[in-house]
Amino acid sequence: MADWVAKGASLIEGMEIRLKSIAEAGAEDILWCDGIALGSPTHLGGIAAEMKKFWKITSTCGKD
Repeated sequence: MADWVAKGASLIEGMEIRLKSIAEAGAEDILWCDGIALGSPTHLGGIAAEMKKFWKITSTCGKD
């Protein structure tokens, strides 16, 4: 699915794409981008633990 999203976004002139797994992504990627497309498997209606951890870590970046 991510490959298809990246392929579609790359059709827009001037678009720069970074395609990363949640394990590869970091706060610098959030600061770099103007938009983000995310996907996560679910279990009993909740997102993957790796995704929860990513948002917890990145949401505190830059805060004193």
